[in-house]
Amino acid sequence: MAVNVRSSIAVKDIRTSRFLFWYIRKNIQGANQFAFDGNNPDTSLSERIINTALEAGYPDPIQRSNFIRSLELAINTTLLPEKYFSWLKENERATFWLWGVMCLDYRCMESINEKLGTNLNTNWYQKAGITDSPASHSERYSIIVALLDYINIETNQAPLMRQWLYERLVFWRVNEHQRIKLRWLNEDNSESCTWAYNYINKFQKEHGGNTENHLDPVQIPEPLNSVETYHAVYAMLDLWSADDDLQQKAVKKINKAFYQKNFRRKLSEKRERESISDTHKERLDFLVKFYKSDKISVIERLIDERVQGIETRLSRG
Repeated sequence: MAVNVRSSIAVKDIRTSRFLFWYIRKNIQGANQFAFDGNNPDTSLSERIINTALEAGYPDPIQRSNFIRSLELAINTTLLPEKYFSWLKENERATFWLWGVMCLDYRCMESINEKLGTNLNTNWYQKAGITDSPASHSERYSIIVALLDYINIETNQAPLMRQWLYERLVFWRVNEHQRIKLRWLNEDNSESCTWAYNYINKFQKEHGGNTENHLDPVQIPEPLNSVETYHAVYAMLDLWSADDDLQQKAVKKINKAFYQKNFRRKLSEKRERESISDTHKERLDFLVKFYKSDKISVIERLIDERVQGIETRLSRG
């Protein structure tokens, strides 16, 4: 009877290549000599590196074939199916929260260690060497998946980690009604997002209770665009470990400050409106819609652009 000898393994996606890198490093002596990059989008290159490492670790074709079969079995039994992460994939706020507690809250690592029966001081996030500065929802989602994959590889306790992840889902659902919502905050309005982020950031720093506590104030990476700033505002509220009274005070103050700022702006706009022609009012309204901003910001922008143009011409002589 012929034996089906497997000399190589196929890599279909980044998650598989990352798993194989970690698994090979853990189980093949000397595999650290290979330049493994689990986040490389070029899966064909990752596949060549992986198969080169397999060939170096198992020169004998039969032994290599057996190891490849154990690899494929490990993939199917160690990696949690995507369906268990579905509640995060389409929910930016839930993903930001879970990434935040996994990265910043020592109690989260303790809950994992208690579930697995491992050393309570083990910080799996640091041990995995995963970045602590994701810049988008997709990056935060990928980090969560990657971290659970890493823990499952190290502990071979995928069923327990599946339970742990489900418990986080239950917690998120149970507390949904208590989550703060700022009705005036819109991710399309970059000015209000930036203002809200700066206001909350300043308030938390002024009232921070413990400099060693990464959740008071909340220490997340600076957002890089309007959408990220919008999500960062809610993440700072969701992750904040301050007592309920202080959090309620912060929400009341930011709402009051926003509506006062908005009232003053509208009053100023009304005064400005009385001093320009109907034609220019219409043109100003057009620019407001185009820039997705407010009248005063558009006027300030036009003034800045004109002044910058004049200064450029003057500098050229």
